[in-house]
Amino acid sequence: DDLLDISRVTQGKIEIRKKTVDLVTLVDEALQAVQPLLDARGHTLTRDVETGPLWVDGDAARLQQIQQNLLTNAAKYTSPGGQITLTLRRDQNMA
Repeated sequence: DDLLDISRVTQGKIEIRKKTVDLVTLVDEALQAVQPLLDARGHTLTRDVETGPLWVDGDAARLQQIQQNLLTNAAKYTSPGGQITLTLRRDQNMA
């Protein structure tokens, strides 16, 4: 489905709805969605996330989808009981 979404975006079939969004909030929402999978696999998650908001211009739904996909893949491909670290940092004017 994700590859189909990418294909649709590049073909102009999906509209990207850019607005100013807080990546920290999106990270927390993605973590909530994936937490049951992390728990089921016995993973320990370290959340190393910037304090306060980290504003970017982007499509909130797509950015959250990307984060959920990364976390889901980390949970699936990390050995049961493994350690996963999620890091979000500001680097000058970039996240």
